Amino acid sequence: IDKPLPLRAGDLIVVMHGDWHVLGASPVLVGDETLVPESKGSFTNVICGQFEFPERTRKLLIDLLPPLVLVRSQDAGDKFGSIMRLMADEGLRQDQGSAVVLDKLADALFVMVLRHYIATCEAPRGVIAALADPKLRALVAAIHREPGEDWTIDRMLKYAPFSRSALMERFTAVLNVTPVNYVVNCRMLEAERLLLDS
Repeated sequence: IDKPLPLRAGDLIVVMHGDWHVLGASPVLVGDETLVPESKGSFTNVICGQFEFPERTRKLLIDLLPPLVLVRSQDAGDKFGSIMRLMADEGLRQDQGSAVVLDKLADALFVMVLRHYIATCEAPRGVIAALADPKLRALVAAIHREPGEDWTIDRMLKYAPFSRSALMERFTAVLNVTPVNYVVNCRMLEAERLLLDS
């Protein structure tokens, strides 16, 4: 993003690829040092964190996402705000098991951000486009859940309401690869994960 992006109370912003960014009270930024206010006045609470993904997820999904996903508070209702308040409360309390609770809330938050992006994206690509397609969603999810299964075209048709030729055509148009080759790619990513996992 080349110009400042105004944020409002309750907005959620996810910097998908860890790009350098600055949060400021003014659209004019000078220098790169942390500014500490000298007097009391209006203030902003910011909740921030970091998501970590296995390489397989990064290659398959994260790399297809834009550098920045912004969820405006007025577009999301209170769903995101509720999770953020729970996270802030849990982080301040630091009770037994807080790290586990925060991890699970962060997982839920990211899935909700992804769901919001899929629903609002004008031109999704790759697996995101398939998940946004109501006729391909179940099939692609099933392939990812069980890449080692015997994925014949007949089996695929149980998850996708198409004829054989229509499935081949739609799948290839959306994912830019045939269904069989997509299964092979998923298996290669899973094999890579298994080889790296001691």
